[in-house]
Amino acid sequence: MRIWKALTFDTHIDNNFTVIKSLLAPTNLGEDVCDVCIKQHGGCLASFTEQLLSIKLNRSQMDAIESVISAVQCGHVNLMKLIWGPPGTGKTKTLSALLWVLARLKCRTLTCAPTNVSVIGVCTRFLKKMKNFSEIIDENGLPFSFGDILLFGSRSNMDITEDLQEVYLDFRVDELAECFSSSSGWNYRIASMVSFFEDSVSRYDMLLEDDGKIDPVCFLDFIKKQFDATAIALKRCVMSLWVHLPGRCFSHDSVINISMLLNMLEKFSTLLCKADLTDESLKRGLGCLSTVNSVCVKSISSLEKELDGARSTCLKLLKDLLHSLNLPTGVDKNWVKNYCIRNATLLFCTTSSSYHLHDMNIAPLDVLIVDEAAQVRECELVISLRLHLLKHVVLVGDDCQLSAMVKSKVCKEAGFGTSLFGRLIALKVEKHLLNIPYRMNPCISLFPNAQFYERKILDGSSVLSPSYNKDYTCLPFGSYTFINVTDGREDKEGTGNSRRNMVEVAIVLHLIHTIFKCHS
Repeated sequence: MRIWKALTFDTHIDNNFTVIKSLLAPTNLGEDVCDVCIKQHGGCLASFTEQLLSIKLNRSQMDAIESVISAVQCGHVNLMKLIWGPPGTGKTKTLSALLWVLARLKCRTLTCAPTNVSVIGVCTRFLKKMKNFSEIIDENGLPFSFGDILLFGSRSNMDITEDLQEVYLDFRVDELAECFSSSSGWNYRIASMVSFFEDSVSRYDMLLEDDGKIDPVCFLDFIKKQFDATAIALKRCVMSLWVHLPGRCFSHDSVINISMLLNMLEKFSTLLCKADLTDESLKRGLGCLSTVNSVCVKSISSLEKELDGARSTCLKLLKDLLHSLNLPTGVDKNWVKNYCIRNATLLFCTTSSSYHLHDMNIAPLDVLIVDEAAQVRECELVISLRLHLLKHVVLVGDDCQLSAMVKSKVCKEAGFGTSLFGRLIALKVEKHLLNIPYRMNPCISLFPNAQFYERKILDGSSVLSPSYNKDYTCLPFGSYTFINVTDGREDKEGTGNSRRNMVEVAIVLHLIHTIFKCHS
């Protein structure tokens, strides 16, 4: 149904044909950037060179990234870029590096893949690779913020691991809805912490009056309990905001204040645990000197001065944050969902799920990246291609591997099983080849290199090293062996659509056992 609506002028779909028209105009294909912008943005990756070199990108990978970034920075040409990646040539690494640069340039980018499994895969690998570019701890001592990264799709169809929870939309909405609540959100938590520092003594006095003759808790234990409950809730709320909101939601001063506040709260907690701290010292340290009978007798100790200083600093930071944090309060989950999508820089979903973006009032997307593009049906990709004011499209894949699939014989005969990636290659559109594989033995790569990749593949240094090559002459087969399994039968595996042939499994296990036996 989504495909049908995308192919028609349905009111739910944005009538954006900018990219599609550029596909229909042969003169635009292959033009990455105009002459004017080449002069203006020459060496567009200069500021990112150090980080990109740290993950050891080869020349073909760097060229692919630079060609995309050059076009993105050009406002005169709509890019349609094909990145052709044979097995093991680092498509994931290249894509991750490209996404990182686009995020740094604040280019809103939608990354799609044909299935939930593949989109989760590309998102997971991107998050892992991103650790090579950015420190996990921010320069202000705060953990890494995932607010600019958003993965969305059906929770029932996605296997969301713990590593992905921080970027998954449904989880983020639950976290932020609580943080934006008027009764338990950020505003309430900060105000509660202010009230603790200003009114803790009067609260204790009220407790004594209410308890009457019952043995009351001592002042120190009362303060510890109140502080722990209030501070823990505040820190959890602040950290959720920091992790789940994009950096643009916080001013520079707010970031510094948050970092300082967390440190000062930790310091105050440590001071409360000092062995020599008494009820009287604590009251003096909380600035309640006039209520302590011995104020004229004893001088203020260093511990009391530290407590008073930490309290005063916390109060100032808390009040500053109350005024500087421009964040919503009292909003529902649907509003939070739209807020997250509207503010994210990098979005991940299946091509089909991108349909939901047509119903949202979001800022225009600059770039659409499609991973495993050779497996995405052309008609399905139209859903993403028609997104509001989309400017550039990057298709990453390999038409020599699995192609787009349709179950219906009628649809297949009508050409609905064609991918845009495959069609453009058939039309001789220029493609950027990632030409160095890093995991295929040279003896094995000879055949696909000659038959499918025009002998343009160069073996990587890793597969040419002596430690990588092993002698398998004792085995009863060469680099390639085709085994015809005549007695096998395919069965469904579990409740999914995957099928398995246990006879083939038995043969593979036997071969593996033979290899290990040969080299044991």
